[in-house]
Amino acid sequence: MMPVRFEKMSVSKFILMLVAIFAILIVSVAAASFTGGSAYFVYFIQILFYILMFIGFYYLGLTRRERKLLLAKGVEKKPLHLAVVPFLVGGLVTFLYVLALQQWLPGLYESYMEAAEQMQGVSLYSDPLELVLMFISVVILAPIVEEIVFRGIFFNLLNKKRSTLTAMIVSSLVFGFLHAETMVPTAVIGFVLCFIYHRTGSLLLVMAGHMVNNLIAFSLPLFIGDADPSGMGLEVLGGILVLFYIAASIYFISYVVKNRGFLAYDGPMHRAAGVKSAYRKDHETSERKIPLEGQKIIDISKALVDGMPVYPGDPEVEIREVRSISQEGYAVRSIQMNTHASTHMDFPSHFIENGGTQDDVDLNLLYGEVRVAETSSEFLPEGTVRVIFKDGYIAKERAQALIEGGIKVVGTALDSIEEGEPYEVHKMLLKSGIIILENLNLSHVACGRYTLSAFPLKISGAEAAPARVVLIDGLRRYS
Repeated sequence: MMPVRFEKMSVSKFILMLVAIFAILIVSVAAASFTGGSAYFVYFIQILFYILMFIGFYYLGLTRRERKLLLAKGVEKKPLHLAVVPFLVGGLVTFLYVLALQQWLPGLYESYMEAAEQMQGVSLYSDPLELVLMFISVVILAPIVEEIVFRGIFFNLLNKKRSTLTAMIVSSLVFGFLHAETMVPTAVIGFVLCFIYHRTGSLLLVMAGHMVNNLIAFSLPLFIGDADPSGMGLEVLGGILVLFYIAASIYFISYVVKNRGFLAYDGPMHRAAGVKSAYRKDHETSERKIPLEGQKIIDISKALVDGMPVYPGDPEVEIREVRSISQEGYAVRSIQMNTHASTHMDFPSHFIENGGTQDDVDLNLLYGEVRVAETSSEFLPEGTVRVIFKDGYIAKERAQALIEGGIKVVGTALDSIEEGEPYEVHKMLLKSGIIILENLNLSHVACGRYTLSAFPLKISGAEAAPARVVLIDGLRRYS
């Protein structure tokens, strides 16, 4: 498939469109204030502003294919608890930001507090129409449109020519700058949303996170607007919130550190495009030769040993010495075993009637780049063809995602890719022509990219065969 080119959009065009729409907003609000228009007029202008942004950037700025890629669901799990993280991290930053303003920038602090007091003036007893219009603007339209524009379009647009981290930072700074007095907390919230979007590939999830943030910010003044600011109840609530802020911030920092490797991947739209490799450094290494000298061969096969454990019900492994050098002058051993003993690969005929056997295997699939991942649920970049999991059985939903993602070879350190009967995962993968490697020795292997060499014993018509499987440690060190 073709990469995302943003045929109708460029960074300069994005900025010009943004400035033009904001200019319309500012002029309209100023005109309403000057003419003494209805109090509702400002809210109607804000709603119109978001509608203009949606039409201008989403419909006029993207092609139909780009709109589809923008809202692609991806195949990874979407942890719903991440939807509350932006609000909590933003809360801690806001708390520290206000303290800093009060200490060093009193003028900006006064401006910030004036804006905050306007919001705190809203209560359950406010004009119902005003509340409805504010809710539509702040809680519904703002999260949807701003995520499409800043995370969906601007971040991916910058990522077309800039590194992923640079695109995250720049898009978040612009997002924060446009929010005036709250620029610093908003920029941080923008970065949190951007990282979650990049990691999960789900724009809908970050829209939900943005909505949660705005909903809480909208709701709190309604319920505590008339409360005594020096009262014990608010102090307790504030203390509890600060503890949540700190805990969530620590969690998010650990989440970023744990997933920092994703900064090497292209943005979600580029990955969703199905380009052969969405791993940004692949493009660099593919154009230069990697020296053969110094590459390390890592054996990830398990040895065949007499009496070794086998899958319950399978024939045992028996290895016997039938000739010895001391008696016959040469050594010979006999081996009795099943085709699934020790490290082996399964072919479609293992579970599929009239499925392909070892004779039908394309050996090209068994040599080439492979990704070693920690668990079976781990994110895989677009273009991955071979993957080996160090731990975790593969669920049906994950198996379907692997099939749809174009995987051709899947391996595991466990003795089976699934826990047991009715072997639905085996059947799903094998029916799709995916070769399964089982019972690998990965205890000494770090996660990363390697060259896989996995060739089976040539047993005519076999549904499975023992294999000597090795990894060549070249791609991981040169990536």
